[in-house]
Amino acid sequence: MTPTVRPPRREDFPAIVALGEAFDRALVGSGDWSEEDVAHDWRALADPERDAWLVEDGGAVVGYATFQDDGVGTFEADGYVHPDRFGHGIGATIVGLTEARAARQLEAVALPRVVLQNVVLHSDGPARALLEGRGYRPVRHFLRMQIDMAEPPAAPVWPGGVAVAAFRPDADAAAVHACVHEAFAEEWSFRDETLADWRTRKLEDPRFDPSLWAVARDGGEVCGAALCTAGQFVMGFVNALAVRPAWRRRGLGLALLRQAFGWFWERGEQRVGLGVDTGNPTAAVRLYERAGMRAVWQADVHEKVLRGG
Repeated sequence: MTPTVRPPRREDFPAIVALGEAFDRALVGSGDWSEEDVAHDWRALADPERDAWLVEDGGAVVGYATFQDDGVGTFEADGYVHPDRFGHGIGATIVGLTEARAARQLEAVALPRVVLQNVVLHSDGPARALLEGRGYRPVRHFLRMQIDMAEPPAAPVWPGGVAVAAFRPDADAAAVHACVHEAFAEEWSFRDETLADWRTRKLEDPRFDPSLWAVARDGGEVCGAALCTAGQFVMGFVNALAVRPAWRRRGLGLALLRQAFGWFWERGEQRVGLGVDTGNPTAAVRLYERAGMRAVWQADVHEKVLRGG
């Protein structure tokens, strides 16, 4: 039977989660998908009818993909194939769909340089070979790091003069936004974002919980923050660990991380994860290892230049 392609619907979320779980278990040994995470990803799509695809074969969901335009010259494609259909051409179908969508979007983009990025697990050799055979090249590598706590984590030790408190949405938004932007300004994947857009994306997320955002202050000045989410990828997740440059190398990053671990532990969450660029200019991987985290898998960003060399 020939696979069919259609736009996914919200009632497909359980099938998408089941596909993602099977995919991850086959390649990394465990799955961490949830319907809440799928819904969160859909919030970033301009139009799910146009920018997401479900591949079915014999009534079973065997493939899923999404496409995004970040507005600054980078298109992002993301795709998954059920392990029962590995080697059946579903991956090539998905890549073709996202590339055709990128070609249409390229006509509406006036920027001099535009690239299409696709992230695949490093352990998925056939997917990497598929992309490289179609003109992509690996440009960046990211780790999922994780800690599984069997006992209460060590208490944070704060640098002199620094104290921590939970985020206050009305009072702290501007200062925390500025802190995060300054901390990540040199990151490869950094995208400048207005305060208004950042507030919408972060504070209007249904998963947002200000009591899990740790804000560090030196006197009255915000110098660091750990922005965390409960139940993301079926664990506690540190979405951003930000330390402003003037406060680095004083133990603040480790203290913020341990504060996050402690808050999750108090809620009964023993597993905490985060994502990190292996080329991070602040040597963040070593910090996370000192905190007791370990790499559980690697994902590689593959990039294809569509315009501009």
